[in-house]
Amino acid sequence: MFCANYPDNTDHAGAAIYVRSSLDFTLLPNFLTTHIQSCAISLTHNYTPVTVLTTYYPPKNKISPNKFTGYLNTKQ
Repeated sequence: MFCANYPDNTDHAGAAIYVRSSLDFTLLPNFLTTHIQSCAISLTHNYTPVTVLTTYYPPKNKISPNKFTGYLNTKQ
């Protein structure tokens, strides 16, 4: 299991991803801000590159479309 917790580890939320041990994958850098926590992996399935990510954004925080698009652009 790989996880991305709140940056200072004080909140009780975050994102996690389980990966089957038989898969050949690369763990991508976590994305940690007070508005978004995310972890991701990259793998190849049937010769096609795939990125799998899980994201948590606390409901108390409003996230603008620009911030969310900026976050997604870090995962390409």
